[in-house]
Amino acid sequence: MATVEAATFSSMPLFYPEHKYAPWCVTEAYWFAKHPWNADTFVDISSTIDLKIQALLKHDCQMDLTIDSAKCEAKAIGADLPMLQSLDKNAYGSVIDLAIRSVHAAVGAKAGFEFAEQLRYEKLGLLDRILGMDLITPDF
Repeated sequence: MATVEAATFSSMPLFYPEHKYAPWCVTEAYWFAKHPWNADTFVDISSTIDLKIQALLKHDCQMDLTIDSAKCEAKAIGADLPMLQSLDKNAYGSVIDLAIRSVHAAVGAKAGFEFAEQLRYEKLGLLDRILGMDLITPDF
């Protein structure tokens, strides 16, 4: 909601006149789509998958939580995963690497790429709705 509000008001120069940045009209948004039923745009990330993994691994607290969540889920469903349960918090890189490659390879297979990111595309502008036209076109 914060993103939509920011995009909506970003073109209004009097909304925050103290801002040092010039107004900017945002006409579209790409949202991370975790589930395939709301993903309509696929972006080839085959050439940047290593960089994506390196960047994710820089977020220690999020990766710790990801591993803790996976351990909790395994316990909740009664799955015996010794490699996960004994995983040291400082050695989660290989598990995260495997998970990211697996998820994005599956998404990529749907779109004909080695690895892909799935996004939900949304038009934010009014012209297409008001004029009944298709003036705003996706970047991908």
